[in-house]
Amino acid sequence: MSTKEKIVQNAAKLFLTKGYKQTSLNEIAEKTGITKGGIYHHFKDKNELFVEMAEYFKSKFASLLTKMEQESSLEDLLKNYFENSEIVMQEIAEYLELTLKDIKHFSEFQSRFTLDAIQYGPEDMDFTMHTKSMYSLLKKKIELAKKNGEILEDIDTKEISLEIIAIIEGYSNLRRLKLMDDSYEYGNKCFERLWNRIKK
Repeated sequence: MSTKEKIVQNAAKLFLTKGYKQTSLNEIAEKTGITKGGIYHHFKDKNELFVEMAEYFKSKFASLLTKMEQESSLEDLLKNYFENSEIVMQEIAEYLELTLKDIKHFSEFQSRFTLDAIQYGPEDMDFTMHTKSMYSLLKKKIELAKKNGEILEDIDTKEISLEIIAIIEGYSNLRRLKLMDDSYEYGNKCFERLWNRIKK
């Protein structure tokens, strides 16, 4: 791993666990084992470093969309979503070298990152794009499922797409609020009920 990559990795850990405003370049430099000047060799300021980190997360979430797109059927997409999501989260946790304790608070880190991204991210970086892209993908998958005879033809594509997103976002929030420990299991059950309602 290059020095630049190590800087981003350690900055990401601190941004997620402490927040953007509470993290200093001195802390990032110390954690990376370089001087503050060493950071300026790669990044002009803390904001540019934050944007670099945000791009990494965007790429990981994009990989989740790719997995969804590659599913051969709508049924498989629903069955495999939470498992694929957990895989991506685990990859991020490994990249950040998070401890088991930190991983348990990962949903809190996501909330902190989202709020910081809205406040400190660049205007041209749309942090809602992941959900918008998922919505578009789901509509295409649902229309294809209708065409292939997987689901009932009178299903409202927009309504079901939004319901799927609501399930995903809802379970994420429940986990974040510590109202549910195993969103994986309950999420699958919820998708199973949805599928039984719309399948032919």
